[in-house]
Order: sequence, then structure tokens, then C-alpha cells
Amino acid sequence: MTSFEKFGEHFQIKILYHLITDPTFAIQVLDTLEPEFFTDESYSEVYRIILHYHDSYNSVPSFDILRTHIKTKYEDEIQEKYLLDLVNTVEETISVSDKKYIIDETVEFCQQQAMRNAILASVPLLKQEKYGEIHYIIQKAMNAGQSKDLGHSLFDDVFNRTVDKRNPVSTGFDMLDDYVAGGPSAGELALVLAGTGVGKSMVLCHLAVDAMRKGKKVVYYSLELDHKMVTYRLEAKLTGIPLTKILMDVDGKYRKVVSDELSN
Repeated sequence: MTSFEKFGEHFQIKILYHLITDPTFAIQVLDTLEPEFFTDESYSEVYRIILHYHDSYNSVPSFDILRTHIKTKYEDEIQEKYLLDLVNTVEETISVSDKKYIIDETVEFCQQQAMRNAILASVPLLKQEKYGEIHYIIQKAMNAGQSKDLGHSLFDDVFNRTVDKRNPVSTGFDMLDDYVAGGPSAGELALVLAGTGVGKSMVLCHLAVDAMRKGKKVVYYSLELDHKMVTYRLEAKLTGIPLTKILMDVDGKYRKVVSDELSN
């Protein structure tokens, strides 16, 4: 089956309705939903208008825009009337109780067609042993119909938004904690930005030691400093011994102090 024939006419009308009213669904299937999947040429034509509009403006047209486009772009009065009647019929399809079913079935159908086309396209490539191209085609088909995150709207679902429970780890700087809601928490990324030699690594060592003292497990990755230099900075923070003295401690004068602190 390579069309929506078995789904029926009303199903296809609802597909058009949800394409126009649900941008998330439209973005999800526009790359794989072909005009030829529709069993009526007028349905296909309306979908082509939606596709062309999206390619031009990166959004789906409203019902009013569809009507304006049809009135201004089609010279055949019979075709114009037929398409306008269809757009009006689609707009009147306001029942959304079966929306999830319509979307799920449409996405699954498009995914199946994408995989079918990928397999057919791979046959001649297999004879030519072009496995890289086959992998690309199959991978692209497997990604077809995947939901795409369009971001978050400030104006939608105001009352459904709740603040996630946070377990912040204090930075050790009270003033900074006031600005970052008590410190960074799980799932959050904190960046320390400053010029060269200003003290970024010392701040990171401070954060690491402070978190460790609060019972947190800490991993310190460095793509620039030697691991010994990072260790010396951590030792300075742990013991309170100035970093300069630790770096000049060639006789091991402060090793006992460091050892005792690490043992506690």
C-alpha cells in the first residue's frame, strides 16, 4: 500500500487539518509525507500549497492564507471553487478527540514508506557495493518522522508549568549563590568565563573542593593544565596553604599537612 486509500476520505481531511493547526506535527512529517499519498488530487494540491508555503516561509499557512493563495494563483474557476470548498471542509473538522490516532497512524505510514523507498533505492547500490551510500539512505529512512522539538512557548500551558525540584550545590560564594538559585543543580551546566590568567582554574578548584566537603563526588577534567598543576591547586584550596608555597615545596615541607587534610 502506497497511499492513504484504506484510511478513507475523512482520515485524509483530518491529516490536512492537523498539518495546518499543529506546527509540531507538520514539521515531523513534511519531509516524508508525499502529495501522492493522498487519494484525491484536490487533497494533494492543498498539501502541495502547504509544502510550498513552508519551503518559502518556514511555517505552515493559516486557513485564510490558503484561501487567499487559491483565489490569486488559480485561473481555473472550477478548480478554484473545488479547492476553496475543500479548505472550508477541512477547517470545519474541529474534532480533536482522535488527534493522537490520526497523527500516530500518519507518522507510522510515512516511516514505512520512507523505509520501503530506501530499500528499493539500495538494491542497485548493493550490486555496485556502495555500502556507504546504502548506510546513509537507510539511516535517513530510520530517522524519518522523528518528533522535532520546536522549543517552548511562553504563552502556552502557563498553569501546567511547575518548577522542577532542585538540589543545588552551593558555590561557596554567598553572593554568587543568590544569583544562581543556590548553586548549580543536576542537569544544569555552569560556565566560568574570564580572560587568560585571571583565575578560572582556581575558581573551579574552589567549587570542586567545596562540593567535595559537602559529600559530593567530584570529577575534574582538564584539557589544558597538567594533572599535577590541577592537583597543586586543589591542595592549596584544601589546606589553605598559598599555591606559591606548594609549588616551591621541593623539600616536602607541606606534604604532611596535605596528607592529614586528605585523610580527614
